[in-house]
Amino acid sequence: MRVLLLGDTSATLDEGAKNVANYLTRFLGQRHDVLQIHQRAVVRPKELLRAMRFRPQVVMSVQGPSAKTIGLLAVLRAACGGPRILAIGAQPSTGRALQRILRWLPPDCLFAQSTRWIERFKPSGVAVRRLPNGVSIAKFRPDPDSVALESLRQELRLPVGRKLALHVGPLNRNRNHELLIRLQTEGDWQVLVVGSTTAPFVPEVEKALVDAGVVVARRYFSDISLVYGLADAYVFPVVDPHGSIEFPLTVLEAMACDRPVVTTRFLALPEYLEEGPALAYFDGSFDGLKASLARVRGVSGNRRRAEDFAWERIVELVESEFSREEA
Repeated sequence: MRVLLLGDTSATLDEGAKNVANYLTRFLGQRHDVLQIHQRAVVRPKELLRAMRFRPQVVMSVQGPSAKTIGLLAVLRAACGGPRILAIGAQPSTGRALQRILRWLPPDCLFAQSTRWIERFKPSGVAVRRLPNGVSIAKFRPDPDSVALESLRQELRLPVGRKLALHVGPLNRNRNHELLIRLQTEGDWQVLVVGSTTAPFVPEVEKALVDAGVVVARRYFSDISLVYGLADAYVFPVVDPHGSIEFPLTVLEAMACDRPVVTTRFLALPEYLEEGPALAYFDGSFDGLKASLARVRGVSGNRRRAEDFAWERIVELVESEFSREEA
């Protein structure tokens, strides 16, 4: 099957949607002929001609979707001879324009990651399927090299003998970093925040973290699994629905590295992951965060749960829509 995948083609994989596009391209490419083109670039004459010559049987988008994405997919359907059109709703636009255009130019299938979006998409009449995000269980492992781990600890100048709480994500105002600052200043944890180098960046957020004593590494790690290996617990404090994709990849990555996880009940997370010995949900309060960290620290078992979300399995769900005959 020839698959045209629209997604960010950047080599710096430091943001959720980029990683989704990268992994889908990689794992689909093991069984299909996949051409990945940056979504913003495909409207350029050279790239559009390249897409048309590829003669895709399936065109799939990863970003958004937004009204503009759905319009673009309709253009590609016409230009490429009527391929099957799929759209992944990792972080859909909340504007009314998206709902309207879905009625006029529906894709063949829209993958939603949460019940709230399944219900929001239904009135448009488009076929909706549930699709979680995945994780590379080969890349994210619980057994990092001890020498490399110690070298990284020294490189980041992390204090010895203090429990380490990790958070990975953009340094924006919608990530609830205030809670991490309180954990650093009022708790007995050292906090490490790894920030994206390409996502929108708010210098005031970084300054507030650094001033509080949080170690901030705004850089790209080619082997981010080593960073997870440093952590005594992974913390996902986000409550703003615009603060992340529907099913945050970092939670799965930390679990695949068998790190204990403390997280808010963010969007799709509770729909796929039940609370367990090494995974605790908290109510977004500082007291809730502290209590949850105390409960999961030193507990293992998340690796086995993460294996259920291996990209190989997620790709099979996507492939099931490549040639579905609609009733």
